[in-house]
Amino acid sequence: MTVSGGSKAFYRVVGLERGELPHMARGMAAFHKSQATIVVDCSNLMFGVGSKVKSAAEYLFEFARSGVTILPVCDNDVRPSVKQETIKRRANREKARSKEYLLRREIRALKRRLNEEALTQQQRSELSAAIKAKETERKRKETASHRPAIPDFANELEKELDLLGAHIANEAGGSVLKVVTAQCQADTYMAGQIRNKLAVMVLSTDTDIPLITGDGCISIKGFSKKNFELVSTSKATLEKAMTFLGAGTKAELIAAVHPIFEQVNDDRLRSLMMLISGCDVFPSGLKNVGITTLSKTIDEFKKAACDPEDETALFEHLVEVMKKEFKPRLIEEIKEVYADEADAFADVEAEEVVQAHLDALVYEPTNKAGEEKTYLGGEPPKELFRYCEEFAASDTKVSRGPTILKCKGVGGKEHNFLAACGHGTCAKCKHDVCTYCQATIGMDTNTYCLLCSATESLVPEIGSEAAESIDARRTRLINVHQFAGADNLDSDEVEDVLEVMDFLRDYRAQGSTVPFPLYKTEEMEATTSSKWEEIAEIDFSNGGAFLADGSINQKHIPGILKFFAAVATFASPDEKHTDWKKDGEIYDALPKLLIDFAAKSRVDSGYRLLSRCLRHALDSKCPSLENKAATLILHGDDVGIRINSAVPASMRKKVVYHPGIVFTATEVLCCECNCQCGSKAKEQIVCVHNFPLLFLLLLLLMDALAESMLLEFAACMRSNIWDKTLWSADDLKSMKQSIGTLAEAAGEDMSGVDLDNITIEEFIDIFETGTEGRKEWKQRCKKKPKPGDHCCIADIGRFESTASEAKKRTKRRSMDVDTPMDVNTRAAEEEQENEAALSGEEDDTKMPNSHCHSNRVPPN
Repeated sequence: MTVSGGSKAFYRVVGLERGELPHMARGMAAFHKSQATIVVDCSNLMFGVGSKVKSAAEYLFEFARSGVTILPVCDNDVRPSVKQETIKRRANREKARSKEYLLRREIRALKRRLNEEALTQQQRSELSAAIKAKETERKRKETASHRPAIPDFANELEKELDLLGAHIANEAGGSVLKVVTAQCQADTYMAGQIRNKLAVMVLSTDTDIPLITGDGCISIKGFSKKNFELVSTSKATLEKAMTFLGAGTKAELIAAVHPIFEQVNDDRLRSLMMLISGCDVFPSGLKNVGITTLSKTIDEFKKAACDPEDETALFEHLVEVMKKEFKPRLIEEIKEVYADEADAFADVEAEEVVQAHLDALVYEPTNKAGEEKTYLGGEPPKELFRYCEEFAASDTKVSRGPTILKCKGVGGKEHNFLAACGHGTCAKCKHDVCTYCQATIGMDTNTYCLLCSATESLVPEIGSEAAESIDARRTRLINVHQFAGADNLDSDEVEDVLEVMDFLRDYRAQGSTVPFPLYKTEEMEATTSSKWEEIAEIDFSNGGAFLADGSINQKHIPGILKFFAAVATFASPDEKHTDWKKDGEIYDALPKLLIDFAAKSRVDSGYRLLSRCLRHALDSKCPSLENKAATLILHGDDVGIRINSAVPASMRKKVVYHPGIVFTATEVLCCECNCQCGSKAKEQIVCVHNFPLLFLLLLLLMDALAESMLLEFAACMRSNIWDKTLWSADDLKSMKQSIGTLAEAAGEDMSGVDLDNITIEEFIDIFETGTEGRKEWKQRCKKKPKPGDHCCIADIGRFESTASEAKKRTKRRSMDVDTPMDVNTRAAEEEQENEAALSGEEDDTKMPNSHCHSNRVPPN
């Protein structure tokens, strides 16, 4: 904190070169019998060398190379509540933020006029000039509203110093010590280091350190890399320091304008003079009283005093001067209660207010964070008012003191303040507000807290997303969205572009909520996948013969049966799959596995994905899997399959896509397709051509594969090619359940079979008996129908939907009588399917469509 006009009280040495500092530091250290260390205010340093921690570390490292020992000190994150300057700055930033937002709205309105209204050339020029002026003002307010803050600054600075090797003594004998975090502010810690002779100089732009520390303190002002300036309240101190310079020095001593602190030894008197001028515990100071006026007041007192050097008399005189700032305000507040005694009561409280402010300066702890409290005078306070309670030692007595009020503050951060310093009441919320945290609205002269002021002015609340500054938005465009031209955009352009970029980011981010596919397509493109292992290649044209393949380990047989059974397992008719009043007919025709996969491959229920799956799979041009090959795989403990086949485009006759899919009974592992929206390389997308392969596998199972597998399984069981003792009880139970499901898929009614009380061999016998009847029925179906078996074309009614056709192909509900659908449900489904067909969903179009494209959006 800089004391108002404090520079006028300093003697200065100018023209000092960096190389001369070590000589002065070592000389003064020997003279004072102290350590030749320079303490640096690092929080202050960041404003001098830039906003990057690395820049601060490099400055300290280079400074130490001149041969001095540097002690870096950082402010604590939590400032004392008595430091009203912190509150004032926070309030000013909030006022600047509100003004900046209002200017943004004004600029947008002016630009709208410029773009939409019919204006003369002169009017357009005037409007453009007004926009430019407001944009300049907006930038100033935005800068004023922003407080650069680096999270965990002390630790980050320590890391950078370690990287530079700054803690190791250099060839000139200098080094940088470990970074210290003060108990409160760096200023008081640095003052304590000087008082305790642990340092000889401080490096800071703040003027309050030499003022509060005393004549023995020398401060290096500013963060120059070449010429330096030293300041002190004592001429003798600087003259002594200059004796350690060489004969050819260019440094010169400049006298103080008003050396009122020189030879003042009483800490409370020095603090009182700082209060009157204005410092961090009382930023406003006495009205119209600066260093110049204070100097005149002191001179007049000394001329009239019996003993001009009597510091006690001067202190008491200045206390009376300062009490005049608070006494009238206190009398106004208590006169209705105390009447004739108001003056006496106000005088007592005004005295307490002055002493409370003095205590806030004198007794701020000088220790580093986490250590026992130490104080500038060496002794802990015996008594403190409640206002300074946070500075109390363990045995300090805390008394009531002056009246304390609680201000609503900024951003929900309430703080204490002394009622005697002035306050108001918010016209809206009726909360007390200090003089710093209040504002007016337009022509309204009423007092408002800063939150209500912002709300009434339609300014977003601080901390909200809408309150983000233009500078922060521009930074987000560059860092998050890699928008290279962000620096060339004005305020409303930044808002517009960021809104679009955020929308695109959020849209793409929906992909993270979609589980399937688990892996990138490059796993399918690789010769050998790192995510799953191959069990065996199977040829569907050989039916279930693969079960007898000697290359398949017997331990995988239960898993293989379980996998194919899962493909043919349907959900209960009562199970809901969407939040519609009634699920579509399509859910009755598809296995539970496929429905679950679709739901986990889209951000919605996956209905459209299922609809397109049936359209492609039931297309007459779509080839069956009966002559295709596939690969059984093992993913963890789960058996799965990899299928690649051809799927024709439904709207372009000559276009054929080549999708592939790898899945287990519970997970879609990987997908690929050469359509425009298909998954490739590092993408993880389920397109509309992947799931038809799964449905075609279901049709193959129900047509012949399930029956063939069970017959092959029965033959293997009877031929004793498997060692049945290697299967556990759980394996046998799982196989019985899988056989039952596959038997139903093959057309056998297994509802009367008690799985718990039957062996696998008995189960197989039941199935084989039923198989002969089905074979006879199938043979009969191959005969040509008689002419009388045909119906009149007028009786056909209408073509069936793909859902109805799929239900018949998968034997769902009834083969003979299809349950009538609710008229509204059928109409809704037809509308959905027509919309999907007409939306250009087919994947060879130039622009990917959301129906074909996965909601897991591929990277840019």
